[in-house]
Amino acid sequence: MRRFSVRPLRDDLAMDTRFTALAAHAAINHGVFATRTAHRLGASDRLLHEWLQMGRIFRVGTHTFVCAGTPMTWHTELAAGLGDLGPRAAAGGRSAAALQHLDGFGGQFVELWLPRGQRSRQTNATVRTCSRPLQAGDIVTVDGIRCLSAERLILDSLLFRFTPSEIHNAIDSAIRMRLVSERRLRKRILDELPTNSPHRRRLVGALIDLGGESKLERRFLALIRQAGLPRPHLQRIYRAGARTIARVDAEFEGDVIVELDGHGTHASRAQRQRDAQRRTELTLLGKRLITFTYDDVYGRPDWALDQLRTARSRLAA
Repeated sequence: MRRFSVRPLRDDLAMDTRFTALAAHAAINHGVFATRTAHRLGASDRLLHEWLQMGRIFRVGTHTFVCAGTPMTWHTELAAGLGDLGPRAAAGGRSAAALQHLDGFGGQFVELWLPRGQRSRQTNATVRTCSRPLQAGDIVTVDGIRCLSAERLILDSLLFRFTPSEIHNAIDSAIRMRLVSERRLRKRILDELPTNSPHRRRLVGALIDLGGESKLERRFLALIRQAGLPRPHLQRIYRAGARTIARVDAEFEGDVIVELDGHGTHASRAQRQRDAQRRTELTLLGKRLITFTYDDVYGRPDWALDQLRTARSRLAA
């Protein structure tokens, strides 16, 4: 990690309240301050130049600086880019997705969003501009960084050239984490994106198989759709009075329930007992349970579909 070195502090600098104020501002902004902040706190361009010569501050962007001793982290790079672009900019794309911990997005990208009217502003990071106005809730603050909400970053994912896999990851995890409502997202896609837009078609296509709470469930739904089978009911809950018997992954007409097992296993005796009780009680309700593993769904999908068709046809007979 890059860290800017510190030189001995001169007495006159230590007593300079302007430097103290800037350092305090930087301390809550991942070590970064912008030229406009320095001017507001009384530090002129000439004084900033003197501090640069002394090694007390270092330039990190077109209009941003850090104090000596500041580690250059991913958050610092984001804060510097936003400082360069001004108060209407926000982290976007993969950066906004990583800040909100969406699946498959790490903190290695510095991607920023800016209103189209301010596209002349410059920074060292990747910047995409958009003329579509922000709606209420489109900007959130995460870790002290202003960024696009999960909903808005999905709508603007084409700007940042998201791959189909990245779009699916963003949508899946945002809905699972309750950052996005499927109904509201779908409405915004249809209302705000041009009818003939390829990006609109891509996002609508990505929403078709929503409903599962994991990639495995989403993949299973895609197989069902591609095979022409009817869409099952998802996450249906069965109760006995106030007690919950089970919440099943997928239930097809004819009382066929499909359970999807990921890589994890239930190691404890208590968990195995609960699973056995769950299967017994569902069977006594007249349900037929079949289970597909991760390897079934991804490794031999044709076999899994054949078993499902067989189960459904036997119950229909």
